[in-house]
Amino acid sequence: MKAINLTTFILGALVFNTADAIEISGFKFGLVCPDRETKSAWVCHETKRINLTGQAVCTYNKQKAPCTWYGFSFKYKNHKNNHKINCISVSSAPSILGNPESIDASSRTEHKYSLELNEESGFFVNPQYTVYAIKSAHNYLHNTKTECYAEDKLIFKYDYDIIYPVK
Repeated sequence: MKAINLTTFILGALVFNTADAIEISGFKFGLVCPDRETKSAWVCHETKRINLTGQAVCTYNKQKAPCTWYGFSFKYKNHKNNHKINCISVSSAPSILGNPESIDASSRTEHKYSLELNEESGFFVNPQYTVYAIKSAHNYLHNTKTECYAEDKLIFKYDYDIIYPVK
């Protein structure tokens, strides 16, 4: 097993680079802003506390809904083609994942997903959103911890809080 030669701490995120795996740098997590001209997005405000405001509009399960955008980005190099980054997220409260077309999973606290990188090196943005909802006072904060692996090696991990408005 090769020793870790670089560890970086950024707003609750740890990046692990080893000599024989994909190299991650410039990891950012926080609020995501769209660039309508290029139809892309970027992390425009780094934070691990996401206040759910519902100021944006997203399509969730074929319906428009108020939401808040957040996510992460990073630079990468030494990516091997056909290798995915596999992530596991564990939340303090059950959630239902979905996308613009459908609901992907039932209500649960653990979710697995994969990221596909198309080039050997580049810049990757993973925008995500949460649909606006009002919670009770005892359930207003949801913490999520995520670990991501390439070829069974941990390459980065991060955690964040979604803060829901309260009744």
